Amino acid sequence: MAADHRTPPCDRPDPQHRSGPTPRLRVGIRDYDSGAHADDRDALFIRSQLSAALAGLTDKQREAVLLRYLGERTVPEVAQQLGISTGTAGTRVRDGVLALQHALTPRTPTP
Repeated sequence: MAADHRTPPCDRPDPQHRSGPTPRLRVGIRDYDSGAHADDRDALFIRSQLSAALAGLTDKQREAVLLRYLGERTVPEVAQQLGISTGTAGTRVRDGVLALQHALTPRTPTP
C-alpha cells in the first residue's frame, strides 16, 4: 500500500483564511477622534459649528440626517420611520449631507 502524503486536516482553522463575508467598516461622526490632547475650546468651536450647520438644514433634511447617522439607521429604515419612500429618504439624507459639507467647508476671504 502506498503512503498517503497529503497534509492531515487540522482541527482549528487557519487564521489567514476567515470564513464568511468581511465585515463592513462603518465610520461615523462619533468615531472622529480629534486627538488625545484636543483643547476644550476647539471641541466647543466644532460643536457650535456643527450645531449651526444642522440648524441651517430644513426640518425634513435634519430629521433624515440625524436618523441616518446619529441613529445609525439605514436609508430604508429612515424611510420606514418617516413614512416616506426610500428614494425620498435617500434624497433628504444626500441633500442634508451636501448642505452640511457646504456649511462646514472653510472659506478663504476674497480680496
